Amino acid sequence: MVSDSGTVTYSGVPIRHYHRPLTIFIRNDDGSFTLEVALPDGEWIYGYILSFGAWVEVLEPEHVRKSIAERMRQGLKIYESLF
Repeated sequence: MVSDSGTVTYSGVPIRHYHRPLTIFIRNDDGSFTLEVALPDGEWIYGYILSFGAWVEVLEPEHVRKSIAERMRQGLKIYESLF
C-alpha cells in the first residue's frame, strides 16, 4: 500500500503520536492536520487508517483512497437499516 514515493498522505483529526517517520506535518486552518508518512505495505494499514473513523481522509495514493472508501461503504451497509 505504498505509493511510488513510499508515502501515504491523509488529512484528519485527531492525530496519533506514533506517526513515525513524519515527512510532512501541516496544521490546517480548520484545526485538522495533513500528514505525509512512510508506511510499510500490508493489510494492517487499512485497519489503522479506518481506526480514525470519520476524522480521516486519505489524499493519496489513489488506490489506497479508493480502497478505504470501499471499506467504509461496506461497513456502512451493516447500519443502513438505522437511517
